[in-house]
Amino acid sequence: MSLKHVPMRMCVACRQMKSKRELICLRCKSGSVFIDRDHRGQGRGAYLCQSPDCLAKAIRSKAIDRALGARVDESVLRALSEEM
Repeated sequence: MSLKHVPMRMCVACRQMKSKRELICLRCKSGSVFIDRDHRGQGRGAYLCQSPDCLAKAIRSKAIDRALGARVDESVLRALSEEM
Protein backbone atom coordinates (compact mmCIF):
# COMPACT_ATOMS: atom_id res chain seq x y z
CA MET A 1 0.00 0.00 0.00
CA SER A 2 1.46 3.32 -1.09
CA LEU A 3 0.41 6.67 0.36
CA LYS A 4 0.57 9.65 -1.94
CA HIS A 5 2.79 12.51 -0.79
CA VAL A 6 0.86 15.74 -0.14
CA PRO A 7 3.01 18.86 -0.62
CA MET A 8 2.69 21.29 2.30
CA ARG A 9 3.25 25.04 2.16
CA MET A 10 3.14 27.85 4.71
CA CYS A 11 0.76 30.81 4.53
CA VAL A 12 2.76 34.07 4.55
CA ALA A 13 0.18 35.75 6.81
CA CYS A 14 -0.84 33.25 9.52
CA ARG A 15 2.28 31.02 9.17
CA GLN A 16 0.22 27.79 9.29
CA MET A 17 1.24 24.77 7.22
CA LYS A 18 -1.50 23.57 4.87
CA SER A 19 -1.67 21.42 1.79
CA LYS A 20 -0.55 23.24 -1.34
CA ARG A 21 -3.99 22.89 -2.96
CA GLU A 22 -5.74 24.65 -0.04
CA LEU A 23 -3.70 27.81 -0.57
CA ILE A 24 -3.62 30.53 -3.22
CA CYS A 25 -0.27 30.82 -4.94
CA LEU A 26 1.25 34.14 -5.97
CA ARG A 27 4.27 34.20 -8.26
CA CYS A 28 6.77 36.85 -9.20
CA LYS A 29 8.41 36.62 -12.59
CA SER A 30 10.61 39.44 -13.88
CA GLY A 31 9.25 41.90 -11.31
CA SER A 32 5.52 41.39 -11.94
CA VAL A 33 3.30 39.57 -9.44
CA PHE A 34 0.42 37.37 -10.62
CA ILE A 35 -1.95 34.72 -9.24
CA ASP A 36 -0.80 31.23 -10.21
CA ARG A 37 -4.09 29.32 -10.31
CA ASP A 38 -2.67 25.98 -11.48
CA HIS A 39 0.35 26.06 -9.07
CA ARG A 40 2.78 25.27 -11.90
CA GLY A 41 4.27 28.66 -12.74
CA GLN A 42 7.96 29.45 -12.67
CA GLY A 43 9.57 32.00 -10.45
CA ARG A 44 9.45 32.77 -6.75
CA GLY A 45 6.18 31.84 -5.05
CA ALA A 46 4.27 32.90 -1.96
CA TYR A 47 1.24 31.10 -0.57
CA LEU A 48 -1.79 32.60 1.14
CA CYS A 49 -4.82 31.05 2.86
CA GLN A 50 -8.19 31.51 1.18
CA SER A 51 -9.32 33.69 4.07
CA PRO A 52 -10.06 37.43 3.93
CA ASP A 53 -8.46 37.76 7.38
CA CYS A 54 -5.17 36.36 6.09
CA LEU A 55 -5.28 38.66 3.07
CA ALA A 56 -5.86 41.70 5.30
CA LYS A 57 -3.00 40.65 7.59
CA ALA A 58 -0.66 40.07 4.63
CA ILE A 59 -1.46 43.50 3.18
CA ARG A 60 -1.00 45.23 6.55
CA SER A 61 2.34 43.59 7.26
CA LYS A 62 3.53 43.62 3.61
CA ALA A 63 4.25 39.88 3.95
CA ILE A 64 3.57 39.15 0.27
CA ASP A 65 5.92 41.94 -0.85
CA ARG A 66 8.68 40.58 1.39
CA ALA A 67 8.17 36.96 0.38
CA LEU A 68 8.26 37.73 -3.34
CA GLY A 69 10.81 40.53 -3.25
CA ALA A 70 8.52 42.72 -5.37
CA ARG A 71 5.68 45.17 -4.85
CA VAL A 72 2.20 43.68 -5.34
CA ASP A 73 0.03 45.74 -7.69
CA GLU A 74 -3.38 46.99 -6.52
CA SER A 75 -5.14 45.05 -9.32
CA VAL A 76 -3.66 41.76 -8.03
CA LEU A 77 -4.87 42.51 -4.49
CA ARG A 78 -8.34 43.35 -5.86
CA ALA A 79 -8.44 40.05 -7.80
CA LEU A 80 -7.37 38.19 -4.65
CA SER A 81 -10.13 39.72 -2.55
CA GLU A 82 -12.72 38.87 -5.24
CA GLU A 83 -11.46 35.27 -5.38
CA MET A 84 -11.96 34.82 -1.64
